[in-house]
Amino acid sequence: MIKFHCPHCNQKIGLDDNYAGKRVRCAKCKQPLQVPGAVAQPAAGKPITDAGKPDKVTFNCWNCGQRIAVGAIYIGKSVKCPKCAKPIQVPSTQQPAVQKKPAAPAVTDDDAELAAMFGDNLANKEMLAAEANAPSVEEPLRIAPLSSESADGAQNICPRCGTLNPIGTQFCAGCEYSFTAPAAGAGPGTGFLVGLAASIGFALVGVIVWTILAGLIGYGWMNFLCVGVAVLAGLGFKMALDERGPGIGTLAILIGLAGIFLGKVCIAKWVVLPRMESEIAAAKVEWEKAPDKAVLSEEEIMRRMNDPNEMFRAAAYQMADEGTFSKEFAEKVVQTQSDGRAPIGEAEKILAGVKQVGEKISGWTDEQKRQAIIAQGRRDVQAFQELGRTMMEKAFSDSNVPKGFRRAIEEANSVSSGDMKISETSYGFTVAFIRALECSDLLLLPLALFCAYKAATG
Repeated sequence: MIKFHCPHCNQKIGLDDNYAGKRVRCAKCKQPLQVPGAVAQPAAGKPITDAGKPDKVTFNCWNCGQRIAVGAIYIGKSVKCPKCAKPIQVPSTQQPAVQKKPAAPAVTDDDAELAAMFGDNLANKEMLAAEANAPSVEEPLRIAPLSSESADGAQNICPRCGTLNPIGTQFCAGCEYSFTAPAAGAGPGTGFLVGLAASIGFALVGVIVWTILAGLIGYGWMNFLCVGVAVLAGLGFKMALDERGPGIGTLAILIGLAGIFLGKVCIAKWVVLPRMESEIAAAKVEWEKAPDKAVLSEEEIMRRMNDPNEMFRAAAYQMADEGTFSKEFAEKVVQTQSDGRAPIGEAEKILAGVKQVGEKISGWTDEQKRQAIIAQGRRDVQAFQELGRTMMEKAFSDSNVPKGFRRAIEEANSVSSGDMKISETSYGFTVAFIRALECSDLLLLPLALFCAYKAATG
Protein backbone atom coordinates (compact mmCIF):
# COMPACT_ATOMS: atom_id res chain seq x y z
CA MET A 1 0.00 0.00 0.00
CA ILE A 2 1.19 3.51 -0.86
CA LYS A 3 0.78 5.99 2.00
CA PHE A 4 1.40 9.71 1.57
CA HIS A 5 0.05 13.16 2.46
CA CYS A 6 -1.91 15.47 0.18
CA PRO A 7 0.44 18.35 -0.77
CA HIS A 8 -2.46 20.81 -0.58
CA CYS A 9 -4.22 20.02 2.73
CA ASN A 10 -1.91 17.43 4.41
CA GLN A 11 -4.70 14.81 4.41
CA LYS A 12 -3.47 11.22 5.02
CA ILE A 13 -4.11 8.98 2.00
CA GLY A 14 -3.49 5.27 1.51
CA LEU A 15 -3.81 3.59 -1.92
CA ASP A 16 -3.03 0.21 -3.43
CA ASP A 17 0.28 -0.17 -5.27
CA ASN A 18 -1.47 -0.36 -8.66
CA TYR A 19 -2.29 3.38 -8.39
CA ALA A 20 1.42 4.32 -8.31
CA GLY A 21 2.13 7.20 -10.69
CA LYS A 22 -1.56 7.87 -11.43
CA ARG A 23 -3.56 11.00 -10.65
CA VAL A 24 -6.41 11.11 -8.13
CA ARG A 25 -8.38 13.75 -6.31
CA CYS A 26 -7.96 14.28 -2.57
CA ALA A 27 -10.99 13.15 -0.56
CA LYS A 28 -10.76 16.22 1.67
CA CYS A 29 -9.83 19.22 -0.50
CA LYS A 30 -10.87 17.70 -3.89
CA GLN A 31 -7.62 18.90 -5.48
CA PRO A 32 -5.93 16.71 -8.11
CA LEU A 33 -2.63 15.17 -7.06
CA GLN A 34 -0.03 12.69 -8.30
CA VAL A 35 0.28 9.37 -6.48
CA PRO A 36 3.94 8.64 -5.70
CA GLY A 37 5.28 5.57 -7.40
CA ALA A 38 7.85 6.31 -10.14
CA VAL A 39 11.42 6.23 -9.01
CA ALA A 40 12.76 9.75 -8.95
CA GLN A 41 15.84 10.36 -11.11
CA PRO A 42 18.82 11.61 -9.13
CA ALA A 43 20.35 14.95 -9.97
CA ALA A 44 23.54 15.22 -11.97
CA GLY A 45 26.58 14.31 -9.99
CA LYS A 46 24.58 12.35 -7.36
CA PRO A 47 25.78 8.80 -6.70
CA ILE A 48 23.43 6.04 -7.82
CA THR A 49 23.14 2.65 -6.14
CA ASP A 50 23.21 -0.65 -7.97
CA ALA A 51 19.43 -0.71 -8.01
CA GLY A 52 19.25 2.66 -9.76
CA LYS A 53 17.90 4.44 -6.69
CA PRO A 54 18.97 7.91 -5.43
CA ASP A 55 21.30 8.15 -2.50
CA LYS A 56 18.54 9.66 -0.28
CA VAL A 57 14.75 9.50 -0.12
CA THR A 58 12.66 12.31 1.35
CA PHE A 59 9.05 11.80 2.43
CA ASN A 60 6.46 12.85 4.99
CA CYS A 61 5.72 10.87 8.18
CA TRP A 62 2.41 9.06 7.78
CA ASN A 63 1.40 9.86 11.39
CA CYS A 64 2.50 13.44 12.09
CA GLY A 65 3.55 14.86 8.67
CA GLN A 66 7.19 15.38 9.72
CA ARG A 67 9.56 15.76 6.73
CA ILE A 68 12.10 12.89 6.80
CA ALA A 69 15.23 12.18 4.72
CA VAL A 70 16.95 8.79 4.91
CA GLY A 71 19.48 6.89 2.83
CA ALA A 72 18.28 4.84 -0.12
CA ILE A 73 19.39 1.67 1.63
CA TYR A 74 16.37 2.02 3.92
CA ILE A 75 13.80 1.88 1.06
CA GLY A 76 11.08 -0.60 1.97
CA LYS A 77 12.22 -0.87 5.59
CA SER A 78 10.58 0.48 8.76
CA VAL A 79 12.13 3.43 10.57
CA LYS A 80 11.04 5.55 13.52
CA CYS A 81 9.89 9.12 12.98
CA PRO A 82 12.20 11.55 14.85
CA LYS A 83 9.14 13.59 15.91
CA CYS A 84 6.41 11.14 16.93
CA ALA A 85 8.69 8.06 17.33
CA LYS A 86 6.17 5.86 15.51
CA PRO A 87 7.31 3.23 12.96
CA ILE A 88 6.81 4.09 9.28
CA GLN A 89 7.80 2.32 6.08
CA VAL A 90 10.22 4.18 3.82
CA PRO A 91 8.65 4.64 0.34
CA SER A 92 10.51 3.85 -2.85
CA THR A 93 10.06 7.35 -4.32
CA GLN A 94 10.56 10.92 -3.37
CA GLN A 95 7.44 12.68 -2.00
CA PRO A 96 6.81 16.40 -2.55
CA ALA A 97 6.91 18.61 0.48
CA VAL A 98 3.59 19.68 1.97
CA GLN A 99 2.48 23.04 0.65
CA LYS A 100 0.82 24.72 3.61
CA LYS A 101 0.25 28.17 2.09
CA PRO A 102 1.40 28.32 -1.53
CA ALA A 103 2.23 31.69 -2.94
CA ALA A 104 -0.34 33.18 -5.31
CA PRO A 105 1.27 33.79 -8.74
CA ALA A 106 -0.12 36.26 -11.22
CA VAL A 107 -3.09 35.02 -13.25
CA THR A 108 -3.28 35.81 -16.96
CA ASP A 109 -6.41 36.20 -19.05
CA ASP A 110 -5.83 32.77 -20.59
CA ASP A 111 -5.93 31.22 -17.11
CA ALA A 112 -9.16 32.93 -16.01
CA GLU A 113 -11.28 29.78 -16.21
CA LEU A 114 -8.69 27.70 -14.36
CA ALA A 115 -8.27 30.37 -11.70
CA ALA A 116 -12.03 30.47 -11.14
CA MET A 117 -12.08 26.73 -10.55
CA PHE A 118 -8.90 26.26 -8.50
CA GLY A 119 -7.96 29.69 -7.20
CA ASP A 120 -4.47 31.03 -7.75
CA ASN A 121 -2.57 27.79 -7.15
CA LEU A 122 -0.46 27.55 -10.29
CA ALA A 123 0.57 23.97 -9.53
CA ASN A 124 -3.07 22.92 -9.58
CA LYS A 125 -3.64 24.60 -12.95
CA GLU A 126 -0.65 22.90 -14.47
CA MET A 127 -1.77 19.52 -13.14
CA LEU A 128 -5.28 20.09 -14.49
CA ALA A 129 -3.89 20.94 -17.94
CA ALA A 130 -1.74 17.79 -17.90
CA GLU A 131 -4.72 15.77 -16.74
CA ALA A 132 -6.88 17.01 -19.62
CA ASN A 133 -4.34 15.72 -22.16
CA ALA A 134 -3.76 12.37 -20.43
CA PRO A 135 -4.96 9.14 -22.11
CA SER A 136 -8.29 7.65 -21.04
CA VAL A 137 -6.63 4.97 -18.91
CA GLU A 138 -5.06 7.71 -16.83
CA GLU A 139 -8.32 9.48 -16.00
CA PRO A 140 -8.21 10.77 -12.37
CA LEU A 141 -10.21 9.10 -9.66
CA ARG A 142 -12.99 11.28 -8.34
CA ILE A 143 -13.58 9.74 -4.95
CA ALA A 144 -16.62 10.35 -2.73
CA PRO A 145 -15.32 9.88 0.83
CA LEU A 146 -18.64 9.01 2.50
CA SER A 147 -20.43 7.09 -0.23
CA SER A 148 -19.97 3.46 -1.14
CA GLU A 149 -20.41 4.32 -4.84
CA SER A 150 -19.44 7.25 -7.05
CA ALA A 151 -20.42 8.49 -10.49
CA ASP A 152 -17.47 6.92 -12.28
CA GLY A 153 -17.27 3.74 -10.16
CA ALA A 154 -14.31 4.85 -8.04
CA GLN A 155 -13.43 3.25 -4.75
CA ASN A 156 -13.74 4.83 -1.30
CA ILE A 157 -10.94 6.70 0.45
CA CYS A 158 -11.46 6.61 4.20
CA PRO A 159 -11.74 10.23 5.46
CA ARG A 160 -10.05 9.24 8.73
CA CYS A 161 -6.97 7.28 7.67
CA GLY A 162 -7.03 7.67 3.85
CA THR A 163 -7.14 3.92 3.11
CA LEU A 164 -8.69 2.95 -0.24
CA ASN A 165 -11.56 0.46 0.19
CA PRO A 166 -13.60 -1.53 -2.38
CA ILE A 167 -17.05 -0.38 -3.44
CA GLY A 168 -19.78 -1.50 -1.03
CA THR A 169 -17.43 -1.82 1.95
CA GLN A 170 -19.17 -0.88 5.21
CA PHE A 171 -16.05 -0.55 7.39
CA CYS A 172 -12.58 0.74 6.50
CA ALA A 173 -9.91 -1.97 6.42
CA GLY A 174 -7.36 0.39 8.00
CA CYS A 175 -9.27 1.87 10.95
CA GLU A 176 -12.77 0.27 10.90
CA TYR A 177 -14.40 3.59 10.06
CA SER A 178 -18.11 3.10 9.26
CA PHE A 179 -19.05 4.36 5.79
CA THR A 180 -22.72 4.07 6.74
CA ALA A 181 -22.35 6.65 9.54
CA PRO A 182 -24.21 9.97 9.09
CA ALA A 183 -22.35 12.30 6.77
CA ALA A 184 -20.49 15.21 8.29
CA GLY A 185 -22.54 17.66 6.29
CA ALA A 186 -25.88 16.23 7.37
CA GLY A 187 -26.33 19.14 9.74
CA PRO A 188 -24.65 20.59 12.84
CA GLY A 189 -24.82 18.22 15.77
CA THR A 190 -26.77 15.53 13.88
CA GLY A 191 -24.42 12.73 14.93
CA PHE A 192 -24.42 13.92 18.54
CA LEU A 193 -28.23 14.01 18.65
CA VAL A 194 -28.40 10.50 17.23
CA GLY A 195 -25.92 9.30 19.86
CA LEU A 196 -27.82 11.08 22.63
CA ALA A 197 -31.12 9.53 21.52
CA ALA A 198 -29.50 6.08 21.25
CA SER A 199 -27.96 6.38 24.71
CA ILE A 200 -31.24 7.40 26.34
CA GLY A 201 -33.17 4.73 24.43
CA PHE A 202 -30.75 1.95 25.38
CA ALA A 203 -30.82 3.05 29.05
CA LEU A 204 -34.65 2.97 29.04
CA VAL A 205 -34.61 -0.55 27.62
CA GLY A 206 -32.25 -1.57 30.43
CA VAL A 207 -34.56 0.00 33.03
CA ILE A 208 -37.57 -1.91 31.66
CA VAL A 209 -35.72 -5.24 31.69
CA TRP A 210 -34.38 -4.53 35.19
CA THR A 211 -37.88 -3.75 36.54
CA ILE A 212 -39.43 -6.87 34.97
CA LEU A 213 -36.74 -9.21 36.31
CA ALA A 214 -36.90 -7.55 39.74
CA GLY A 215 -40.64 -8.26 39.86
CA LEU A 216 -40.22 -11.88 38.76
CA ILE A 217 -37.11 -12.88 40.73
CA GLY A 218 -36.63 -10.21 43.40
CA TYR A 219 -35.27 -6.68 43.44
CA GLY A 220 -32.46 -7.66 45.79
CA TRP A 221 -31.20 -10.44 43.52
CA MET A 222 -31.41 -8.28 40.39
CA ASN A 223 -29.67 -5.24 41.85
CA PHE A 224 -26.51 -5.90 39.79
CA LEU A 225 -28.47 -4.97 36.63
CA CYS A 226 -27.86 -1.30 37.45
CA VAL A 227 -24.43 -1.86 35.88
CA GLY A 228 -26.12 -3.07 32.70
CA VAL A 229 -28.25 0.09 32.51
CA ALA A 230 -25.13 2.27 32.71
CA VAL A 231 -23.27 0.17 30.12
CA LEU A 232 -26.18 0.47 27.68
CA ALA A 233 -26.11 4.25 28.10
CA GLY A 234 -22.46 4.25 27.02
CA LEU A 235 -22.99 1.83 24.12
CA GLY A 236 -25.61 4.15 22.64
CA PHE A 237 -22.94 6.79 22.04
CA LYS A 238 -20.38 4.27 20.85
CA MET A 239 -22.66 2.85 18.16
CA ALA A 240 -23.80 6.25 16.85
CA LEU A 241 -20.67 8.42 17.12
CA ASP A 242 -17.34 7.87 15.42
CA GLU A 243 -15.35 10.36 17.51
CA ARG A 244 -15.89 10.17 21.28
CA GLY A 245 -13.91 11.98 23.93
CA PRO A 246 -14.08 12.63 27.69
CA GLY A 247 -17.08 14.92 27.22
CA ILE A 248 -19.13 12.11 25.69
CA GLY A 249 -17.96 9.77 28.46
CA THR A 250 -19.10 12.25 31.12
CA LEU A 251 -22.48 12.60 29.42
CA ALA A 252 -22.79 8.80 29.37
CA ILE A 253 -22.12 8.79 33.13
CA LEU A 254 -24.93 11.30 33.71
CA ILE A 255 -27.38 9.36 31.54
CA GLY A 256 -26.37 6.10 33.24
CA LEU A 257 -26.87 7.67 36.68
CA ALA A 258 -30.29 8.98 35.64
CA GLY A 259 -31.19 5.53 34.30
CA ILE A 260 -30.21 3.85 37.59
CA PHE A 261 -32.29 6.36 39.57
CA LEU A 262 -35.24 5.81 37.23
CA GLY A 263 -34.83 2.06 37.66
CA LYS A 264 -35.00 2.41 41.46
CA VAL A 265 -38.13 4.56 41.11
CA CYS A 266 -39.82 2.00 38.85
CA ILE A 267 -38.90 -0.87 41.19
CA ALA A 268 -40.20 1.06 44.21
CA LYS A 269 -43.51 1.85 42.48
CA TRP A 270 -44.27 -1.41 40.66
CA VAL A 271 -42.41 -4.00 42.75
CA VAL A 272 -41.86 -2.87 46.34
CA LEU A 273 -45.16 -1.04 46.93
CA PRO A 274 -47.35 -3.99 45.82
CA ARG A 275 -45.30 -6.31 48.03
CA MET A 276 -45.72 -3.99 51.01
CA GLU A 277 -49.49 -4.00 50.50
CA SER A 278 -49.46 -7.80 50.30
CA GLU A 279 -47.45 -8.03 53.53
CA ILE A 280 -49.86 -5.70 55.36
CA ALA A 281 -52.88 -7.63 54.10
CA ALA A 282 -51.32 -10.95 55.12
CA ALA A 283 -50.52 -9.60 58.61
CA LYS A 284 -54.09 -8.38 59.00
CA VAL A 285 -55.49 -11.77 58.01
CA GLU A 286 -53.11 -13.49 60.42
CA TRP A 287 -54.21 -11.15 63.21
CA GLU A 288 -57.87 -11.92 62.58
CA LYS A 289 -57.26 -15.68 62.49
CA ALA A 290 -55.00 -15.91 65.53
CA PRO A 291 -54.48 -12.63 67.37
CA ASP A 292 -52.53 -14.39 70.11
CA LYS A 293 -49.92 -15.65 67.64
CA ALA A 294 -49.79 -12.26 65.98
CA VAL A 295 -48.96 -10.64 69.33
CA LEU A 296 -46.62 -13.19 70.90
CA SER A 297 -44.55 -15.94 69.38
CA GLU A 298 -44.54 -19.39 70.93
CA GLU A 299 -41.02 -18.81 72.23
CA GLU A 300 -42.10 -15.57 73.92
CA ILE A 301 -45.12 -17.26 75.51
CA MET A 302 -42.91 -19.97 77.02
CA ARG A 303 -40.41 -17.39 78.26
CA ARG A 304 -43.11 -15.41 80.08
CA MET A 305 -44.63 -18.55 81.56
CA ASN A 306 -41.25 -19.39 83.15
CA ASP A 307 -40.80 -15.80 84.44
CA PRO A 308 -42.47 -15.53 87.93
CA ASN A 309 -43.03 -11.76 87.64
CA GLU A 310 -44.64 -12.02 84.19
CA MET A 311 -46.81 -14.92 85.30
CA PHE A 312 -47.88 -13.04 88.47
CA ARG A 313 -48.76 -9.91 86.47
CA ALA A 314 -50.86 -11.91 83.99
CA ALA A 315 -52.73 -13.67 86.80
CA ALA A 316 -53.38 -10.42 88.73
CA TYR A 317 -54.88 -8.62 85.75
CA GLN A 318 -56.93 -11.66 84.76
CA MET A 319 -58.42 -11.73 88.29
CA ALA A 320 -59.24 -8.03 87.85
CA ASP A 321 -61.02 -8.84 84.56
CA GLU A 322 -62.95 -11.59 86.35
CA GLY A 323 -64.06 -9.09 89.04
CA THR A 324 -62.10 -10.54 91.96
CA PHE A 325 -60.72 -7.04 92.63
CA SER A 326 -60.40 -3.75 90.76
CA LYS A 327 -57.81 -2.85 88.12
CA GLU A 328 -56.28 -0.21 90.41
CA PHE A 329 -55.89 -2.76 93.22
CA ALA A 330 -54.36 -5.23 90.75
CA GLU A 331 -51.75 -2.61 89.81
CA LYS A 332 -50.87 -2.13 93.52
CA VAL A 333 -50.63 -5.90 94.03
CA VAL A 334 -48.30 -6.26 91.03
CA GLN A 335 -46.15 -3.35 92.25
CA THR A 336 -45.87 -4.81 95.78
CA GLN A 337 -44.96 -8.25 94.46
CA SER A 338 -42.31 -6.69 92.22
CA ASP A 339 -40.44 -4.45 94.74
CA GLY A 340 -41.72 -5.81 98.09
CA ARG A 341 -43.17 -2.45 99.23
CA ALA A 342 -46.84 -1.74 99.95
CA PRO A 343 -48.56 1.64 100.44
CA ILE A 344 -49.02 2.73 104.08
CA GLY A 345 -52.46 1.86 105.40
CA GLU A 346 -53.11 -0.77 102.71
CA ALA A 347 -50.25 -3.13 103.37
CA GLU A 348 -52.31 -5.86 104.99
CA LYS A 349 -54.97 -5.81 102.28
CA ILE A 350 -52.42 -5.76 99.45
CA LEU A 351 -50.37 -8.58 100.97
CA ALA A 352 -53.54 -10.61 101.17
CA GLY A 353 -54.10 -9.91 97.50
CA VAL A 354 -50.58 -11.05 96.68
CA LYS A 355 -51.23 -14.30 98.53
CA GLN A 356 -54.52 -14.75 96.72
CA VAL A 357 -52.87 -14.32 93.29
CA GLY A 358 -50.21 -16.86 94.24
CA GLU A 359 -52.82 -19.40 95.20
CA LYS A 360 -54.59 -18.75 91.89
CA ILE A 361 -51.43 -19.51 89.90
CA SER A 362 -50.68 -22.66 91.88
CA GLY A 363 -54.08 -24.06 90.95
CA TRP A 364 -53.66 -23.44 87.19
CA THR A 365 -52.65 -26.00 84.60
CA ASP A 366 -50.01 -25.22 81.98
CA GLU A 367 -52.69 -24.45 79.39
CA GLN A 368 -54.42 -22.01 81.77
CA LYS A 369 -51.10 -20.30 82.39
CA ARG A 370 -50.53 -20.12 78.64
CA GLN A 371 -53.92 -18.52 78.00
CA ALA A 372 -53.30 -16.02 80.80
CA ILE A 373 -49.97 -14.97 79.19
CA ILE A 374 -51.66 -14.61 75.77
CA ALA A 375 -54.45 -12.50 77.27
CA GLN A 376 -51.89 -10.28 78.99
CA GLY A 377 -50.11 -9.81 75.65
CA ARG A 378 -53.33 -8.51 74.12
CA ARG A 379 -53.79 -6.15 77.07
CA ASP A 380 -50.27 -4.79 76.52
CA VAL A 381 -51.00 -4.14 72.83
CA GLN A 382 -54.24 -2.37 73.65
CA ALA A 383 -52.52 -0.29 76.30
CA PHE A 384 -49.80 0.68 73.82
CA GLN A 385 -52.40 1.67 71.22
CA GLU A 386 -54.27 3.70 73.78
CA LEU A 387 -51.05 5.45 74.77
CA GLY A 388 -50.37 6.23 71.09
CA ARG A 389 -53.82 7.71 70.61
CA THR A 390 -53.40 9.83 73.72
CA MET A 391 -50.05 11.13 72.53
CA MET A 392 -51.44 11.91 69.06
CA GLU A 393 -54.35 13.83 70.57
CA LYS A 394 -51.93 15.89 72.61
CA ALA A 395 -49.72 16.43 69.56
CA PHE A 396 -52.64 17.51 67.38
CA SER A 397 -53.72 19.99 70.03
CA ASP A 398 -50.30 21.63 69.78
CA SER A 399 -50.20 24.22 67.00
CA ASN A 400 -46.42 23.82 66.62
CA VAL A 401 -46.72 20.27 65.25
CA PRO A 402 -46.16 20.33 61.42
CA LYS A 403 -49.18 19.53 59.30
CA GLY A 404 -47.19 16.93 57.33
CA PHE A 405 -46.47 14.98 60.52
CA ARG A 406 -50.13 15.05 61.53
CA ARG A 407 -51.14 13.85 58.08
CA ALA A 408 -48.64 10.99 58.19
CA ILE A 409 -49.96 9.83 61.59
CA GLU A 410 -53.55 9.93 60.38
CA GLU A 411 -52.65 7.98 57.25
CA ALA A 412 -50.78 5.38 59.32
CA ASN A 413 -53.89 4.86 61.44
CA SER A 414 -56.00 4.53 58.30
CA VAL A 415 -53.61 1.92 56.89
CA SER A 416 -53.62 -0.09 60.13
CA SER A 417 -57.42 -0.03 60.23
CA GLY A 418 -57.71 -1.05 56.57
CA ASP A 419 -59.39 2.17 55.40
CA MET A 420 -56.47 3.15 53.13
CA LYS A 421 -53.80 1.36 51.11
CA ILE A 422 -50.18 2.26 51.75
CA SER A 423 -49.77 3.21 48.08
CA GLU A 424 -52.39 5.92 48.60
CA THR A 425 -50.51 7.57 51.45
CA SER A 426 -48.08 10.45 51.12
CA TYR A 427 -45.22 8.49 52.66
CA GLY A 428 -45.80 5.08 51.04
CA PHE A 429 -43.63 5.68 47.96
CA THR A 430 -40.82 7.16 50.08
CA VAL A 431 -40.76 4.06 52.28
CA ALA A 432 -40.84 1.82 49.19
CA PHE A 433 -37.95 3.73 47.57
CA ILE A 434 -35.86 3.38 50.74
CA ARG A 435 -36.59 -0.36 50.78
CA ALA A 436 -35.52 -0.59 47.12
CA LEU A 437 -32.03 0.65 48.07
CA GLU A 438 -29.46 -2.01 48.90
CA CYS A 439 -26.12 -1.97 50.70
CA SER A 440 -24.56 -3.34 47.50
CA ASP A 441 -25.39 -0.03 45.80
CA LEU A 442 -22.35 1.46 47.51
CA LEU A 443 -20.15 -0.88 45.44
CA LEU A 444 -22.23 -1.27 42.28
CA LEU A 445 -22.89 2.43 41.63
CA PRO A 446 -19.21 3.47 41.15
CA LEU A 447 -18.63 0.35 39.06
CA ALA A 448 -21.68 1.17 36.90
CA LEU A 449 -20.55 4.75 36.24
CA PHE A 450 -17.02 3.62 35.37
CA CYS A 451 -18.42 1.06 32.91
CA ALA A 452 -20.64 3.73 31.34
CA TYR A 453 -17.60 5.94 30.70
CA LYS A 454 -15.50 3.11 29.26
CA ALA A 455 -18.36 1.86 27.08
CA ALA A 456 -18.86 5.35 25.62
CA THR A 457 -15.21 6.22 25.02
CA GLY A 458 -14.13 2.73 23.99
